[in-house]
Amino acid sequence: MLASALKKLGRNQESMKQVLLLLQSQQENVKKNPELWIYWQQKAGNDIANQLFKEGDYLSALSIYLGLADLNKSPAWQLPVLVSIRAGL
Repeated sequence: MLASALKKLGRNQESMKQVLLLLQSQQENVKKNPELWIYWQQKAGNDIANQLFKEGDYLSALSIYLGLADLNKSPAWQLPVLVSIRAGL
């Protein structure tokens, strides 16, 4: 929610940093309920990365997409993330 609020305020770099922090943090919570935490990490990261991409902030979007790619190695998740990365090249 913080990342989305920062994004709406036009504070893209801070928003990106919050998303990356979310992707890297919460390891204890991931152990307790991994499916739920990975879902929220994926959702928050993807939402912000897509917004940054649409606004032309490709480097920030790429940073988030690369972090998202590490979250889930299943083809169903990897394919859309890799397509998003490829679209930004």
